[in-house]
Amino acid sequence: MVKYLKTRKGYFYKLKKRHRKKNKTRKNKSRKNKKMIGGNLSELDSVDISKKTIILIGELHTNKTDLSQYFNIIRKQKEIIALSLDKFGEDKTYFYSEAPEQFRQLILETDNYSSSVIVQYAITKIPIKLSSITSCDRTDSSCDDKYADDILSIFDENSNINCITVAIGLLHVPELKRIINEKRPDIKIIVINTVSDKQLNPLIPEVRRKHPLVIDLLRVEPPYELPGETFIVDVLYNNNNQKIYKCPICGIKSGTQAPINPNNTSLFAHKYDCPNKNKIPKENEN
Repeated sequence: MVKYLKTRKGYFYKLKKRHRKKNKTRKNKSRKNKKMIGGNLSELDSVDISKKTIILIGELHTNKTDLSQYFNIIRKQKEIIALSLDKFGEDKTYFYSEAPEQFRQLILETDNYSSSVIVQYAITKIPIKLSSITSCDRTDSSCDDKYADDILSIFDENSNINCITVAIGLLHVPELKRIINEKRPDIKIIVINTVSDKQLNPLIPEVRRKHPLVIDLLRVEPPYELPGETFIVDVLYNNNNQKIYKCPICGIKSGTQAPINPNNTSLFAHKYDCPNKNKIPKENEN
Protein backbone atom coordinates (compact mmCIF):
# COMPACT_ATOMS: atom_id res chain seq x y z
CA MET A 1 0.00 0.00 0.00
CA VAL A 2 2.79 2.40 0.91
CA LYS A 3 4.54 1.53 -2.33
CA TYR A 4 1.44 2.51 -4.27
CA LEU A 5 1.06 5.73 -2.28
CA LYS A 6 4.63 6.45 -3.26
CA THR A 7 3.84 5.65 -6.91
CA ARG A 8 6.78 3.24 -7.04
CA LYS A 9 5.81 1.54 -10.29
CA GLY A 10 4.28 4.53 -11.98
CA TYR A 11 1.31 6.67 -11.25
CA PHE A 12 -1.16 4.84 -13.45
CA TYR A 13 0.33 1.43 -14.08
CA LYS A 14 -2.69 -0.21 -12.47
CA LEU A 15 -5.03 2.20 -14.18
CA LYS A 16 -3.60 1.41 -17.61
CA LYS A 17 -3.82 -2.31 -17.01
CA ARG A 18 -7.28 -2.56 -15.46
CA HIS A 19 -9.33 0.24 -16.91
CA ARG A 20 -9.40 0.62 -20.67
CA LYS A 21 -13.01 1.60 -21.15
CA LYS A 22 -13.88 5.23 -21.63
CA ASN A 23 -15.91 6.84 -18.93
CA LYS A 24 -17.70 9.97 -19.99
CA THR A 25 -18.94 10.89 -16.55
CA ARG A 26 -17.67 14.28 -15.65
CA LYS A 27 -18.65 16.54 -12.82
CA ASN A 28 -17.52 20.11 -12.86
CA LYS A 29 -19.57 21.79 -10.15
CA SER A 30 -17.34 24.20 -8.25
CA ARG A 31 -17.55 25.84 -4.89
CA LYS A 32 -16.05 29.19 -4.08
CA ASN A 33 -15.87 30.14 -0.45
CA LYS A 34 -13.31 30.98 2.17
CA LYS A 35 -13.39 27.61 3.91
CA MET A 36 -12.42 24.22 2.66
CA ILE A 37 -14.89 21.55 3.68
CA GLY A 38 -13.61 20.19 6.96
CA GLY A 39 -11.02 22.85 7.72
CA ASN A 40 -10.31 26.54 7.61
CA LEU A 41 -7.19 27.20 5.54
CA SER A 42 -6.02 30.12 7.65
CA GLU A 43 -2.54 30.11 6.12
CA LEU A 44 -3.96 30.43 2.63
CA ASP A 45 -6.52 32.99 3.76
CA SER A 46 -3.76 35.27 4.99
CA VAL A 47 -1.17 34.61 2.28
CA ASP A 48 0.46 37.51 0.44
CA ILE A 49 -0.96 37.12 -3.07
CA SER A 50 1.85 39.18 -4.58
CA LYS A 51 4.36 36.52 -3.52
CA LYS A 52 5.07 33.34 -5.49
CA THR A 53 3.27 30.50 -3.70
CA ILE A 54 3.16 26.71 -4.06
CA ILE A 55 0.38 24.71 -2.41
CA LEU A 56 1.53 21.11 -1.92
CA ILE A 57 -1.56 18.90 -1.73
CA GLY A 58 -0.48 15.59 -0.21
CA GLU A 59 -2.76 12.89 -1.60
CA LEU A 60 -3.30 9.18 -2.00
CA HIS A 61 -4.45 8.11 -5.46
CA THR A 62 -7.68 6.55 -4.29
CA ASN A 63 -9.61 4.00 -6.35
CA LYS A 64 -13.33 4.48 -6.91
CA THR A 65 -13.95 1.15 -5.19
CA ASP A 66 -13.27 3.00 -1.91
CA LEU A 67 -16.24 5.31 -2.39
CA SER A 68 -16.31 7.08 0.98
CA GLN A 69 -12.68 8.15 0.78
CA TYR A 70 -12.79 8.69 -3.00
CA PHE A 71 -15.52 11.34 -2.85
CA ASN A 72 -14.08 12.99 0.26
CA ILE A 73 -10.70 13.53 -1.40
CA ILE A 74 -12.30 14.92 -4.55
CA ARG A 75 -14.37 17.40 -2.55
CA LYS A 76 -11.38 18.49 -0.48
CA GLN A 77 -9.15 19.08 -3.48
CA LYS A 78 -11.85 20.94 -5.39
CA GLU A 79 -12.21 23.26 -2.41
CA ILE A 80 -8.46 23.90 -2.33
CA ILE A 81 -8.42 24.76 -6.03
CA ALA A 82 -11.48 26.99 -5.65
CA LEU A 83 -9.94 28.81 -2.71
CA SER A 84 -6.63 29.38 -4.51
CA LEU A 85 -8.59 30.82 -7.44
CA ASP A 86 -10.47 33.13 -5.13
CA LYS A 87 -7.22 34.40 -3.65
CA PHE A 88 -4.95 34.68 -6.69
CA GLY A 89 -7.31 34.84 -9.68
CA GLU A 90 -7.51 32.64 -12.77
CA ASP A 91 -4.78 34.48 -14.65
CA LYS A 92 -2.23 33.95 -11.88
CA THR A 93 -2.99 30.35 -10.90
CA TYR A 94 -1.73 27.03 -12.29
CA PHE A 95 -2.36 23.37 -11.47
CA TYR A 96 0.31 20.65 -11.49
CA SER A 97 -0.31 16.93 -11.16
CA GLU A 98 2.26 14.16 -10.85
CA ALA A 99 0.11 12.21 -13.31
CA PRO A 100 2.41 11.70 -16.32
CA GLU A 101 1.77 13.64 -19.50
CA GLN A 102 2.16 10.37 -21.42
CA PHE A 103 -1.15 9.19 -19.91
CA ARG A 104 -3.06 12.43 -20.59
CA GLN A 105 -5.76 10.87 -22.75
CA LEU A 106 -6.35 8.04 -20.31
CA ILE A 107 -6.50 10.46 -17.38
CA LEU A 108 -9.11 12.60 -19.12
CA GLU A 109 -11.30 9.61 -19.97
CA THR A 110 -11.63 7.84 -16.63
CA ASP A 111 -13.00 8.58 -13.18
CA ASN A 112 -11.62 5.41 -11.61
CA TYR A 113 -9.14 7.41 -9.52
CA SER A 114 -9.70 10.58 -7.52
CA SER A 115 -6.52 11.96 -9.10
CA SER A 116 -8.05 11.73 -12.59
CA VAL A 117 -11.22 13.53 -11.53
CA ILE A 118 -9.19 16.37 -10.02
CA VAL A 119 -7.23 16.82 -13.24
CA GLN A 120 -10.50 16.85 -15.21
CA TYR A 121 -11.90 19.47 -12.82
CA ALA A 122 -8.78 21.65 -12.79
CA ILE A 123 -8.49 21.73 -16.57
CA THR A 124 -11.90 23.46 -16.77
CA LYS A 125 -10.73 26.19 -14.39
CA ILE A 126 -7.07 27.01 -14.91
CA PRO A 127 -4.03 26.01 -16.99
CA ILE A 128 -2.60 22.65 -15.98
CA LYS A 129 0.69 20.84 -16.35
CA LEU A 130 0.99 17.08 -16.13
CA SER A 131 4.30 15.68 -14.98
CA SER A 132 7.08 15.25 -17.51
CA ILE A 133 8.64 12.65 -15.21
CA THR A 134 8.47 9.22 -16.84
CA SER A 135 7.51 5.96 -15.19
CA CYS A 136 11.14 4.85 -15.31
CA ASP A 137 12.19 7.84 -13.26
CA ARG A 138 9.79 6.75 -10.54
CA THR A 139 11.24 3.27 -10.02
CA ASP A 140 13.28 4.12 -6.91
CA SER A 141 11.11 7.09 -5.89
CA SER A 142 14.25 9.20 -6.07
CA CYS A 143 12.71 11.73 -8.42
CA ASP A 144 11.76 14.49 -5.97
CA ASP A 145 14.47 16.78 -7.33
CA LYS A 146 13.04 16.27 -10.83
CA TYR A 147 9.55 16.99 -9.57
CA ALA A 148 10.82 20.22 -8.00
CA ASP A 149 12.38 21.38 -11.28
CA ASP A 150 9.25 20.37 -13.20
CA ILE A 151 7.05 22.44 -10.90
CA LEU A 152 9.37 25.44 -10.79
CA SER A 153 9.55 25.50 -14.59
CA ILE A 154 5.95 26.78 -14.56
CA PHE A 155 7.13 29.98 -12.87
CA ASP A 156 10.07 30.23 -15.29
CA GLU A 157 7.83 29.89 -18.33
CA ASN A 158 4.92 32.00 -17.03
CA SER A 159 6.12 35.13 -15.26
CA ASN A 160 2.57 36.21 -14.44
CA ILE A 161 1.79 33.05 -12.42
CA ASN A 162 1.88 33.56 -8.66
CA CYS A 163 0.30 30.34 -7.38
CA ILE A 164 0.73 26.67 -8.29
CA THR A 165 -1.42 24.01 -6.66
CA VAL A 166 0.45 20.70 -6.75
CA ALA A 167 -1.35 17.35 -6.35
CA ILE A 168 1.28 14.79 -5.42
CA GLY A 169 1.65 11.63 -3.33
CA LEU A 170 1.86 12.44 0.39
CA LEU A 171 5.20 10.66 0.85
CA HIS A 172 6.84 13.07 -1.60
CA VAL A 173 5.73 16.21 0.23
CA PRO A 174 8.36 16.67 2.99
CA GLU A 175 11.33 16.14 0.68
CA LEU A 176 9.77 18.19 -2.10
CA LYS A 177 9.18 21.05 0.31
CA ARG A 178 12.82 20.91 1.44
CA ILE A 179 14.18 20.89 -2.11
CA ILE A 180 12.02 23.78 -3.28
CA ASN A 181 12.96 25.79 -0.20
CA GLU A 182 16.63 25.30 -1.06
CA LYS A 183 16.22 26.13 -4.74
CA ARG A 184 13.80 29.02 -4.34
CA PRO A 185 13.71 30.37 -0.77
CA ASP A 186 11.63 33.30 -2.04
CA ILE A 187 8.64 31.02 -2.69
CA LYS A 188 6.01 30.54 0.00
CA ILE A 189 5.06 26.85 0.47
CA ILE A 190 1.75 25.81 1.99
CA VAL A 191 1.22 22.12 2.79
CA ILE A 192 -2.23 20.54 2.92
CA ASN A 193 -2.71 16.85 3.66
CA THR A 194 -5.81 15.27 2.11
CA VAL A 195 -5.08 11.69 3.15
CA SER A 196 -7.56 10.75 5.87
CA ASP A 197 -6.75 9.10 9.18
CA LYS A 198 -8.73 6.06 8.08
CA GLN A 199 -6.52 5.63 5.02
CA LEU A 200 -3.25 6.39 6.73
CA ASN A 201 -3.55 4.62 10.08
CA PRO A 202 -2.95 1.10 8.68
CA LEU A 203 0.25 2.37 7.09
CA ILE A 204 1.64 4.21 10.13
CA PRO A 205 4.14 1.51 11.27
CA GLU A 206 5.75 1.32 7.84
CA VAL A 207 5.57 5.07 7.27
CA ARG A 208 7.16 5.70 10.67
CA ARG A 209 9.95 3.26 9.88
CA LYS A 210 10.69 4.31 6.30
CA HIS A 211 9.34 7.86 6.03
CA PRO A 212 9.63 9.60 9.43
CA LEU A 213 9.37 13.07 7.89
CA VAL A 214 5.80 12.28 6.87
CA ILE A 215 4.92 11.54 10.50
CA ASP A 216 6.39 14.91 11.48
CA LEU A 217 4.36 16.51 8.70
CA LEU A 218 1.13 14.99 10.01
CA ARG A 219 1.74 16.49 13.43
CA VAL A 220 1.77 19.91 11.81
CA GLU A 221 -0.82 19.33 9.08
CA PRO A 222 -3.47 16.87 10.30
CA PRO A 223 -5.89 15.49 7.72
CA TYR A 224 -8.86 17.68 6.92
CA GLU A 225 -11.92 15.51 7.49
CA LEU A 226 -15.28 16.29 5.96
CA PRO A 227 -17.98 16.82 8.56
CA GLY A 228 -20.63 14.13 8.65
CA GLU A 229 -24.28 14.85 8.04
CA THR A 230 -25.99 16.14 11.18
CA PHE A 231 -29.46 16.30 12.68
CA ILE A 232 -30.93 18.41 15.51
CA VAL A 233 -31.65 16.41 18.66
CA ASP A 234 -34.03 16.88 21.56
CA VAL A 235 -31.93 17.43 24.69
CA LEU A 236 -33.13 15.60 27.80
CA TYR A 237 -31.73 14.69 31.22
CA ASN A 238 -31.92 11.30 32.92
CA ASN A 239 -32.72 10.56 36.56
CA ASN A 240 -29.15 11.41 37.54
CA ASN A 241 -29.41 14.80 35.81
CA GLN A 242 -27.03 13.69 33.07
CA LYS A 243 -27.58 14.95 29.56
CA ILE A 244 -28.94 12.51 27.00
CA TYR A 245 -30.32 12.90 23.48
CA LYS A 246 -33.61 11.90 21.91
CA CYS A 247 -34.14 11.49 18.18
CA PRO A 248 -37.08 13.68 17.14
CA ILE A 249 -38.07 11.23 14.38
CA CYS A 250 -37.84 7.71 15.82
CA GLY A 251 -38.00 8.70 19.49
CA ILE A 252 -35.01 6.58 20.57
CA LYS A 253 -33.02 8.00 23.50
CA SER A 254 -29.25 7.87 23.69
CA GLY A 255 -27.04 7.06 26.62
CA THR A 256 -24.92 9.65 28.41
CA GLN A 257 -21.89 9.08 26.15
CA ALA A 258 -23.53 10.40 22.96
CA PRO A 259 -23.53 14.06 24.14
CA ILE A 260 -19.88 13.66 25.18
CA ASN A 261 -18.78 12.04 21.90
CA PRO A 262 -21.33 13.15 19.29
CA ASN A 263 -19.11 12.24 16.34
CA ASN A 264 -19.18 8.59 17.36
CA THR A 265 -22.51 7.72 15.78
CA SER A 266 -22.38 4.18 17.17
CA LEU A 267 -23.24 5.66 20.58
CA PHE A 268 -26.68 6.77 19.39
CA ALA A 269 -28.91 3.95 18.21
CA HIS A 270 -31.98 4.57 16.02
CA LYS A 271 -34.73 2.47 14.58
CA TYR A 272 -33.48 0.58 11.53
CA ASP A 273 -35.42 2.79 9.08
CA CYS A 274 -34.81 6.13 10.79
CA PRO A 275 -33.39 8.75 8.39
CA ASN A 276 -31.19 10.06 11.23
CA LYS A 277 -29.39 6.74 11.57
CA ASN A 278 -25.59 7.21 11.28
CA LYS A 279 -25.93 11.00 11.33
CA ILE A 280 -24.12 13.16 13.89
CA PRO A 281 -26.39 14.53 16.64
CA LYS A 282 -26.29 18.28 17.07
CA GLU A 283 -27.93 20.53 19.64
CA ASN A 284 -30.02 23.48 18.52
CA GLU A 285 -27.90 26.58 19.07
CA ASN A 286 -30.87 28.95 19.16
